Amino acid sequence: MQSLRHPPLWKAVVVIALAGVVFLGSAAAQTSVMPCAVAMKPVLFPKNYRAITDYGTTRMELLFSENGVDFYSATAYQQPDPLQWIRENGVTFIAVYQTEAERVKHMNAVSETQILRVRPGMRNLKNLKYAMIHFFGPGADFVEDLEYFEPAPCVTPRDIEMAEMGGYFDHLEREIWRLPGLHANKDGPNWIVGFENETLVVPIQANPVYVKLHDALAARVKKYMAEHPNATSGN
Repeated sequence: MQSLRHPPLWKAVVVIALAGVVFLGSAAAQTSVMPCAVAMKPVLFPKNYRAITDYGTTRMELLFSENGVDFYSATAYQQPDPLQWIRENGVTFIAVYQTEAERVKHMNAVSETQILRVRPGMRNLKNLKYAMIHFFGPGADFVEDLEYFEPAPCVTPRDIEMAEMGGYFDHLEREIWRLPGLHANKDGPNWIVGFENETLVVPIQANPVYVKLHDALAARVKKYMAEHPNATSGN
């Protein structure tokens, strides 16, 4: 008699990671469309949904939408001293490409960029869905990290195997990967490609979207401090 087995970890993780997430047009999920194809659709995240990045785990906060891209804060600025915390930790954003046109645009841009590092056995860019962007500096006005990811439903056993072989996906990372949320961690098996190099740091003024992200988050931090008088100014 065939023995009962636990489902592979990567399949269990897909179910956990998608809890509460709504894919627009998700009736397709009830047909023969594979989960990865569904995950390529426009997505709405539930309130307090968390982003799990290299820079911490915190709830995602929609800042603005522009040209088919939703931009979220993934910055835990709700601190006793928000400005000091930002000076020490920087700020993190998530860009979710909601339209196929934007996905293709960024896939093409990434494929033409030579400075991006890749992981051995990297898949092609066809499943690129979102990016993690990190600013640092006294005013959080320099970009030092830009990474691209595929959704959890697109991760295959082969992806996990390659991450493990590369020494990225150890026991700790496996536990992190089990957590519900949007995974934007370079050590996770859904990482595709990106750069993090101190010689490639650029000021936010190099891209109008970066400036808009900076200013949008600055307004949220200012509002938080106004509503929490005990939060110091960091001076």
